Amino acid sequence: MSDNNSTSSLTTLSYNETFSFNPYIMPWYIEVLYGFFFLLMVLVAAGGNFIVIWIVVGHKRMRTVTNYFLVNLAISDALITIFNTMFNFIYMARSHWPFGSYYCKFTHFIVPCTISSSVFTFIAIAFDRYMVIVYPLKPRLSARKVLAVIFAIWVISISIAVPNIVFARIYVHTNENRTVCYLNFPNETELKNVEFSYNLFFFLFTYIVPCIVLLFTYVRIAIELGGSKMIGEVNARHQETIKSKKKIVKMLAVVVTIFAVCWLPQNVVLLIHLEPEVTMMPWFHHFYLIIYWIAMSNSMYNPIIYCWMNAKFRSGFKYVLRWMPCVKWQP
Repeated sequence: MSDNNSTSSLTTLSYNETFSFNPYIMPWYIEVLYGFFFLLMVLVAAGGNFIVIWIVVGHKRMRTVTNYFLVNLAISDALITIFNTMFNFIYMARSHWPFGSYYCKFTHFIVPCTISSSVFTFIAIAFDRYMVIVYPLKPRLSARKVLAVIFAIWVISISIAVPNIVFARIYVHTNENRTVCYLNFPNETELKNVEFSYNLFFFLFTYIVPCIVLLFTYVRIAIELGGSKMIGEVNARHQETIKSKKKIVKMLAVVVTIFAVCWLPQNVVLLIHLEPEVTMMPWFHHFYLIIYWIAMSNSMYNPIIYCWMNAKFRSGFKYVLRWMPCVKWQP
């Protein structure tokens, strides 16, 4: 049994081991310190992604193909931030699930679903940029086609996460007065193999393969943009267009790189079989909380990157945050 889900588990235990599991309870001041950083991350991530959505949806000139995909990315980040991060932190900090059976199933579902959505959105963005830059004479995606792609992304993402809804369970330890939320895959004698297979599939399908595809795509785009100046005489307007495309590609490449870096430790830990003697040690508890924070913190970096590397997004953020003394905004 997993003491948490396959995409955010603290330990991996067999079904029988749950009866003898001795949870680590951290000192209250350490829990408060962790809680502060998790809450800060949630506020920045949720607020930042909602601002991104408002900037694109509320302003006609921002409704481009790339920005529609960025909205989908912001929705994914907002969902995992609001509906998973703090709930899972409380569970990991107290080794007790107080949120009931239905939310246990939902929180197991929302993580792989939103991660998959983010990854497939990255691929859709890269493909769109590739077509625009490498084959500029071919027609662009229409708004209707973009929505169709986004719909397909969510259908695939939901399908990947459905097993977690089916096999998520809670178990009440009456003698310890606590509840655990876990994945109970079928056939207990092969539990570890089934869970490992799912984690391996998820790791390959939503991390390794997409990273390879994205690396190839952005390298190809970079080569095309780097050689574009050598093709004939470049006038000032064309040069400005190339410069603008380079900025967008650079921003998107940074977003993808940070995602890959943030989620790598989490994915590696999930694939390594650790003995219960290790996973129940206090140091591992803190180690995993830090890894989990790094993975979840990815949701707050994208709005910061947009604000930093894109003038239009920066203007929108300044408008929303103009009430802050440190923000200078001019109409």
